[in-house]
Amino acid sequence: MVALVRGLVSVKPVDKPPFQLTKSKDGVLAKGIAYENQAARMVKSRLPFPVVQGQWFKYVTEPTLKARFAQTDILVAAPGRMIILECKLTQTPKGDLQLSKLYFPIVSHWVKDFEVVLVQLFRNASYPTSGERLHSLDDILHVPAGKSSIHSFQWLGA
Repeated sequence: MVALVRGLVSVKPVDKPPFQLTKSKDGVLAKGIAYENQAARMVKSRLPFPVVQGQWFKYVTEPTLKARFAQTDILVAAPGRMIILECKLTQTPKGDLQLSKLYFPIVSHWVKDFEVVLVQLFRNASYPTSGERLHSLDDILHVPAGKSSIHSFQWLGA
């Protein structure tokens, strides 16, 4: 299930959440984390912009004003735009929902003067995308921003 963010009051980047994170030994999850780590190294090596993997955010929404936490996979701070990359082994509608309903509202609230670009990065393609299918990592610098355009980038890994 994906958290839907509505009525944002505040967003703050944090080093880690105040709760204990558990390490999963599940094979698929471990493979997904390994793929994300490879993807982050690839992005850092190919783009001349700041890249952050695993950024945690504390956010507060109305009406409860309860603090919640979310962690993006990869953020790229390119000139005038913040690019959110959600990594999946197989392209999935859940990745699209995470990007548009969770990460887009949080990151766009945090970086008000930047365009926010959404990209699902995956090894295995499974359906047509609402945005552009990117052919190279450089394409993320030129695609339309906004939560209605979720772009896709297939990367088979190292």
